[in-house]
Amino acid sequence: MKVVVCGGGAVGCTLAYFLTHANRDANDDVEVVVVDEIGVAAAASGKAGGFLAADWCQGEDVDDLCRLSFRLHQELAAKHDGALYYGYRVVDAISCVVKPHPSTKKPKANIAIKSAVVPNWIIDSSVLKASPMGTTDPEHVTMAQLYPRDFTEFMMDRAMSTGKCTFLQGRVHKLDGANVLLGDGRRLDADAVVLAMGPWTPGMLSAECDYPNINPPQTHKIHSVIVRDDDTPSWDPRVVFGIVANSEDELEIVPRANGTAFVCGAHVPQPLPSSAANVVPDASSVAEILHGLSKFSGRTHSPNSIQATNACYLPQTKDYTPIMGMLREGVFVSSGHSCWGLLNATGSGLAMAELVLNGKATSIDLEPFDPKRFVL
Repeated sequence: MKVVVCGGGAVGCTLAYFLTHANRDANDDVEVVVVDEIGVAAAASGKAGGFLAADWCQGEDVDDLCRLSFRLHQELAAKHDGALYYGYRVVDAISCVVKPHPSTKKPKANIAIKSAVVPNWIIDSSVLKASPMGTTDPEHVTMAQLYPRDFTEFMMDRAMSTGKCTFLQGRVHKLDGANVLLGDGRRLDADAVVLAMGPWTPGMLSAECDYPNINPPQTHKIHSVIVRDDDTPSWDPRVVFGIVANSEDELEIVPRANGTAFVCGAHVPQPLPSSAANVVPDASSVAEILHGLSKFSGRTHSPNSIQATNACYLPQTKDYTPIMGMLREGVFVSSGHSCWGLLNATGSGLAMAELVLNGKATSIDLEPFDPKRFVL
């Protein structure tokens, strides 16, 4: 069976991993081609924070998917030494509200703040409120992190190491049944094709699958900065979801084991460009992130401390729920995972591999994500 996966992000590459590692006799006959216009992890999967949470979507359609995906991340990290190859580690997290203007006064005793154990790089006197958001209890781990690009590339490498998967650079132009036509005229014949093109998936569905427009009301661009400060001995391994009081500044600050910290700001509505190659960070949005970060750290971060500035778009659908399943005979989709794409790449990859290879997903019920909900 030949399967073409359109999209070289975490969702597509992890699907390739599970397609080539499926526990079935017929797996020896599987041939997988992952095709992407730019390369592996070229869009959000190379620019995200990499925070993973097992139970932050309670009551939502994705809850079971998140829990399965988190467990699979734990298993994959144990099997493949994720700590070494893609920075996997268990983390803690807090929510934290700081004053709009850092204070030099000594902080007053605050039991709530003390119980949260505010990271050492945040000015204590500026903290108005802080509270823990999870636990690192070995018996009940609910949060972890990884390096998104490294994880995505590792999944692709593991798939290719089986000899059953190849990567092809090319722009997906049209579908002809389950076959894929590239922009340069090349044709990829296949028994099945899976569309996993992130925020560009809805456009392909509308153009090539006669599918209703499932784009969200707005597409959202997210900016991020990778910071390394020699003046900071180490970033406390605690993820901070921060708010600056009396402002619109909201930051997600994800310290990494390599001594850097990923910092991203709010989602900004902006039109989706035609290609990931055209996604570039806006200087004003980057400046806002650094300004917000200074409210926590109490100092200005010099240009030398900025290792990278990035931007990407959230892959979303009209109802903000992932779309996974069969569109028509031989044509499948796995997209719309929003900010939980890195987390849910594993559960989605396993379930979609089961569906493509065996005709049914058994690891999780895909009914909440069925594409048919948009045409009924």
